[in-house]
Amino acid sequence: LRRIANALAVVFLMPLGAMAEQQTAWRGEVADSSETGERLFVTGRVLDKATGKPVSGAEVYVYQADAKGIYGESPRTPRLKATMYTRSDGTYEFTSIRPGSYPNEKILAHAHYVVYADGYKEWQGELVFEDDPYLTPARRAEVVADPSMILSPITRNAKGVWQARADVRLAK
Repeated sequence: LRRIANALAVVFLMPLGAMAEQQTAWRGEVADSSETGERLFVTGRVLDKATGKPVSGAEVYVYQADAKGIYGESPRTPRLKATMYTRSDGTYEFTSIRPGSYPNEKILAHAHYVVYADGYKEWQGELVFEDDPYLTPARRAEVVADPSMILSPITRNAKGVWQARADVRLAK
């Protein structure tokens, strides 16, 4: 009888443990390995804008278009998305693909961010990349001056995966 009770406890508690793990995951997968496109790995930190100290437990929601610049049925229901929660040192990371520019438009390829933490104002912005062919000097100046934009250098690692960094600063 004790074995049966233990087995039932494992069966019923396992999904709760898996769910709790998902809700506290600091790593996300915006696009899995089956998604067509060049692989991308993004790391970042969420920091207090005034002090520069890490914000632990911040919710980082990221969504983006696919390699062709398509979100899915609409930008309001993106197909490629993930939610992460920062670790005690404010770090998070995710894997994806490089997003494409919107079809027939000269808009910078980007990933959208919505970041929230208790005691802070919600931050919404975009991650764009320094090597974007549509990043003219004038557009670069606009991006750098815009607090809702993150302009990231992007490089390839030894395995050919693009790597970028996106730090977010939250205001109270």
